[in-house]
Amino acid sequence: MSRLIVLDETGDSRVFWNANHPEEVKGARLTFEKAIKKGMEAWVVNKDGGKDKKITEFDPLAEEIICIPKPIPGPDAGSDDALGSDYASI
Repeated sequence: MSRLIVLDETGDSRVFWNANHPEEVKGARLTFEKAIKKGMEAWVVNKDGGKDKKITEFDPLAEEIICIPKPIPGPDAGSDDALGSDYASI
């Protein structure tokens, strides 16, 4: 059983599918495409739970895909402190 996790402003949603069941694959693909159209990034997750590779097309054979909002670089994006000095004072 594979899963797609979409993280957005409402929290997270999960869609599960079996690659051998076309209707489940169709539902997961539609959810994936909707997330991509919203401007999200999609990553295949490796067995250790880390991001493995960025994808732009749904892969029905992936074990896990996570869709996340694209990072928005701030004014200090090029520095070692990518969160910026304002964050450090919180």
